[in-house]
Amino acid sequence: MSVSDLSQSEADELLTMEKKRGDETTWDFPGQGEALVIPIVAVDSPEEFLLDVERGNIKLIRRKYQTRARKIYVLARVDFSGPPHRNPTPIESERAPQGFEDYVGMELSDTHLHLYREGWGNRWAIPLEPPAFHNADDPSRIWADFMKFCNITEPPDIQGGLF
Repeated sequence: MSVSDLSQSEADELLTMEKKRGDETTWDFPGQGEALVIPIVAVDSPEEFLLDVERGNIKLIRRKYQTRARKIYVLARVDFSGPPHRNPTPIESERAPQGFEDYVGMELSDTHLHLYREGWGNRWAIPLEPPAFHNADDPSRIWADFMKFCNITEPPDIQGGLF
C-alpha cells in the first residue's frame, strides 16, 4: 500500500463537488499521442481541478479522461480502448479498499474506470457499468457520463476528434 495524504472522505467530497470549466477557451481535441490539461474549478469553493484528455499514439481510438484535484491526486480516470488493467492482490496484512472487494486481482477489459482510494492512489479500477456509465462502446457517451460522474456541470468546449 502506498502512502497518501488525501483521505478517502476528502477525495469523495472533491469528486462529488460541483465543477465547471475554468474559462471560455475552445480547445482542439489532441492529435495522435497528444494530451490536453484543462483547468476546472469548483462552483462554490476555491478548489481547482485539472481535466486531462489524452489520445492514443498507435491506437488512435484510445482515450483517457482524468480528473485531478490539487494537481496530483487522480480522483477518477476512464481508460477507453487502452491496455487491460489488473487490480492489485493485497497481501494478507492488507485489505482491498471498501467497495473493491469483488475486484481483487481482477483483470479488466480495455475500457474501465480508475478511482482514488486512500493509501492506493488510482491503482484500483472497476468496469464501466450502469447506472453511471450507459454504453462503454460509445466514446461520446463515455465523455458525457464521465462529466456527470465527476459532477462537471459546465464541461470545457472541445472541438475536433473527441468522438
